[in-house]
Amino acid sequence: MNWILDLFTMAREEHTALLANRGFGGLSPDQTAALERFNFPLLRIHYRYFPLVVTIALMSLIATVCSFAIITYRLVFWRRFSATYLGYNQYVILIYNLIIADMQTAGGAIMTLHWYRVGHIAGSSNTCIIQGWLFQEGVPTSGLFVSAIAIHTFITVVLGRKLKYRTFVCCVVVIWMFALFLTVLPIIMEGKHAYVNSGAWVCGQSL
Repeated sequence: MNWILDLFTMAREEHTALLANRGFGGLSPDQTAALERFNFPLLRIHYRYFPLVVTIALMSLIATVCSFAIITYRLVFWRRFSATYLGYNQYVILIYNLIIADMQTAGGAIMTLHWYRVGHIAGSSNTCIIQGWLFQEGVPTSGLFVSAIAIHTFITVVLGRKLKYRTFVCCVVVIWMFALFLTVLPIIMEGKHAYVNSGAWVCGQSL
């Protein structure tokens, strides 16, 4: 655990020196936090772990895009592979929607390349808003569909029941509508300042 504490100490020292060089050394902690929500300078520690962040994000994006393309192809050209429409398989549809959610999250993570290029996270910028939107919609939706798969498995295996297809489709639509509501709500409340810096490499909601 000592190496983690050393990283925090190094980041704090560099951060304090950087603020002093920019003329913000006399600000209170609250004023500093408010300022950096809209213009957060990247430190050396961020650049040190940048390759790891981008590598994982790129791997996730490639995996989700390929999975999405394969399943979409099978859904569109299902007659080439089966006599029954693949879309009637509820597990496939749940996994398909989970992949879409994870693809959004991976897309948001790969946008850290932009912050690496400019050297800081510009809160409320177009890039920050897009990244915040992708994370805000992708992360909760991914969790919701994981829960949906677990609940669906319980109903099928333990209770021995199967949801009617219309009911199943309604549940999927409700999940996406709820996720969209969670994504739009900060924008309704905060406007263009809804998404600001929320930590190293990422933008998130300001609420």
